[in-house]
Amino acid sequence: MLEDVVVAWDGSARAWFGLEWALHRRASTRVHLLRLLGDDGSDPSIAAGPRLVLEGAVARLRDRRPDLRITGEVVHGDVEQGLLERALPGSLLVVGVDGRAGHLLPHRSAMLGRIARHATGPVAIVPVREPPPRGPVVAGIDGTPAGVAAAQVAAAEAEGSDVSLVAVLVLGDGAAQPGWPGGPLDACAHDLEQHFPRLLVRQRTVRGDVRRELLQAAESASLLVIGHHARPGAGGRLVEDALAGVTPPLLFVGEADALWPSGAGAEPSRVELG
Repeated sequence: MLEDVVVAWDGSARAWFGLEWALHRRASTRVHLLRLLGDDGSDPSIAAGPRLVLEGAVARLRDRRPDLRITGEVVHGDVEQGLLERALPGSLLVVGVDGRAGHLLPHRSAMLGRIARHATGPVAIVPVREPPPRGPVVAGIDGTPAGVAAAQVAAAEAEGSDVSLVAVLVLGDGAAQPGWPGGPLDACAHDLEQHFPRLLVRQRTVRGDVRRELLQAAESASLLVIGHHARPGAGGRLVEDALAGVTPPLLFVGEADALWPSGAGAEPSRVELG
């Protein structure tokens, strides 16, 4: 599942942290380091230094991980557009982040928020945290097709890491408690049991602010997976939290990232997650 990984890489500590996260995923079989330069490429010498650094990193990684196909590429152009073009269904875009550069935080947060919301494929935002959390995978469930895809991808990531899955449904203060059986969580659990019979899936329904409740549920999680939507919401605020280093890695997925067809997303959305 999501074997092809593209890592936004510039040689920084945060980029290496995101790369290490990608290398430790059992599902990863190909890791592509993408170095984006913001100039127009008119002077070839501008890319000479970054290209040599990238080639050296790829060579070291190939020696270290001969089991993986590791490649690298230097690309000129707009960084945000370049990342969006690589966030495609079937592959995973990984961006390491570090919120210590406070003067850059608003710009980076806005850019990553747009990428997470508008990418056509899954995007992982990996904040620098030492040591990396090793708890369960948490999936935000909202009854939409993107939420169903989030549950499926989260289950695959949890099984690949030998950890449990926590499916969290956050209800707004005015929302009614979903019927049982037949609610989004029940449908999600039944769906996952058919494909991951050995995976431990725990269910949790909470009420209140989406971002706050998801952060609390994912406090010791190794990964938080949510569906992304076109309108800004909790997903954008979670990106800001990741830049401040207060979340586990975030994985945003859309409807197109579903691993198999499912009827579990037929129920209308109760809360906007991203």
